[in-house]
Amino acid sequence: VDDADTLLNELRAANPALEVLRLDSSRDGIEQISEALAGRSNLGAVHILSHGAAGELQLGNGMLDQRTLDEQADRIAEWGRALGVDADILLYGCDVAGSSAGQAFVQNLAALTGADVAASTDLTGAAARGGNWVLEQQSGHIEAATLASKNWQGSLGVTAVSADLNVSGVTLGEQFAPKVAMLDNGNWMSVWSADVILFNKAIGGSIFDASGTAVR
Repeated sequence: VDDADTLLNELRAANPALEVLRLDSSRDGIEQISEALAGRSNLGAVHILSHGAAGELQLGNGMLDQRTLDEQADRIAEWGRALGVDADILLYGCDVAGSSAGQAFVQNLAALTGADVAASTDLTGAAARGGNWVLEQQSGHIEAATLASKNWQGSLGVTAVSADLNVSGVTLGEQFAPKVAMLDNGNWMSVWSADVILFNKAIGGSIFDASGTAVR
């Protein structure tokens, strides 16, 4: 993600209770999200920001698309256990619902998780690039406020790859940067592509590696 610091800092300013989990780009992103959601409950919304295209989002070393909905149906259905009643899943990625197949993907994700799901039918990101932060396609009634950035000048098209990504002082090399945010009574989590999980001090102030071991 180009200029990821600007995007992250703006979202942090809007919500100081920020947790950051960085997805390992060499691992299955669906599996990592499942691990992050395990043991949680009553989340009001899950916001997934990633590079996207019609009917798909990049997650870790693979895609969240209709094929993975079919192949990992049981695992993805478990995400619903972490969600509260009328919870939302919001997918921020260019053109995810921009085709009939993409719209069916949104509906099928909603059916599988029991959540209301929203996704974009056009370019997601800066207005200067022709984008916006509106999630035009919805399955169910979306109650969560959508995330948006006024200062970030990038977009979330599926082809965007950054040779260097600096987030919270950690520079990563040649990785996609999907990220997830979860809202629960004002607390949320953003998932980036790496092997470190950062929790806001309000949550505990610790840093963990991908195995869950505290490193600081």
